[in-house]
Amino acid sequence: MMRQVACALCGKHNGEFLFIGRDRLHGLSGEFALVRCRACSLVYLDPRPTWDEVREFYPSEYAPHRVKPAWWLDRLIRSGGLRKKRDIVLRHRQGGTLLDVGCATGDFLSLMSEDGRWNIVGVEADAQAASCAARVAGAEVVCGRAEDVDYPPSSFDVVTMWHVLEHLHDPKRALRHLRRALRHDGVLIVAVPVLDSVDAKFFGRYWSGYDVPRHLSTFSMATLSSMLVAAGFSSINFESFIGGYDAFGISVGFWADERIRARRVRSLIRIASRSVVLRVFMVPYFAVVNFLGRGSTVVATGSPADLAGRPVETKSGRAFPD
Repeated sequence: MMRQVACALCGKHNGEFLFIGRDRLHGLSGEFALVRCRACSLVYLDPRPTWDEVREFYPSEYAPHRVKPAWWLDRLIRSGGLRKKRDIVLRHRQGGTLLDVGCATGDFLSLMSEDGRWNIVGVEADAQAASCAARVAGAEVVCGRAEDVDYPPSSFDVVTMWHVLEHLHDPKRALRHLRRALRHDGVLIVAVPVLDSVDAKFFGRYWSGYDVPRHLSTFSMATLSSMLVAAGFSSINFESFIGGYDAFGISVGFWADERIRARRVRSLIRIASRSVVLRVFMVPYFAVVNFLGRGSTVVATGSPADLAGRPVETKSGRAFPD
C-alpha cells in the first residue's frame, strides 16, 4: 500500500502536484504522482511505494543489475563510463579506502581494485547483485539499504554514489551515515540526474531522469546542494557528467511511445535513437551541454563539515545544517 510522505529534504507536507508518471522503462503497471515541495522545491513521489513494493520495479532485466551487456557496443560504452568514474575519483584521491554505495554487480569496484592503491567496500540492496559484486570484485560487499548501513566513524577516504541517491527512501539519513563514515579530509562523490539539464527542460515528463517509480526523489542542483549541506557536508562543487547520450536516447524513446501514433514511425525513431551513427553525430552537442553544466547527470562532491550550526557556502547559494 503506497503511503503519503513528507518531503525528504525539509520534512514538510506541502507538495504541489506536477503530473502522473508511470514505469516507462519496463512497462510495469501503476500510476505515481510527482509533486514539488512548495517550501524547498524538491520533486518527489507522493504517495510513494514502500520498500517492499518498489522492489518489484527492479526486474531481472534492470540494466545496472545485469552482469555484462551482450552487445560489444554496450560493453564498450559501459567500460568508458566506468573509466570516467574512476578518473573523477582520482582527481580527488590517489588511493585509500573507498566505499561504493549501490555498487550493483561490482564493475566499478573491480576497476578500482585493479589499481592496487585502493581498499574497496560495497553496499548493495539487491541480494543477487551484491553476491555478484563480491565475487567479481573480490571485495567486502554488504547487502542492505544505504539508509540502514552505518559504518564506524572515519572508515573511508572516498564514498561514491553513482545514480543511487534518487532511489533512496531516506536520502538524508543515508548521507548522514556516510558523513560519519568519512574521514575528516575525505570526499563524497554523488551522481544524479538533475532538473537543471537541457534534457529535463526539453523532454518534460518524458525525461528519463524521472524514471518513475524507481526514482523517489528528483533533484535540481539547488536541492541536491541543500540535501548535502543538511546532512553535514560542505565545499559542494558540481560538474556535468561526461556523456549523456544514453539518457537522451531513452528519453527520445519515451517521447515517441507517447506522442507518435504510427507504430512504424515509433519503431524507426527508437532504432535511430540507438544507432551508432547518431551517437557519434551528437558528440559535439553533449560536449557543449556538459561544458555549460547542463548535462542530464551532475556529479557533486562534498567534504564532511562542522555541524555546529554555522552557515556553509555552496555553489548554489547559502544553506544551513539543520
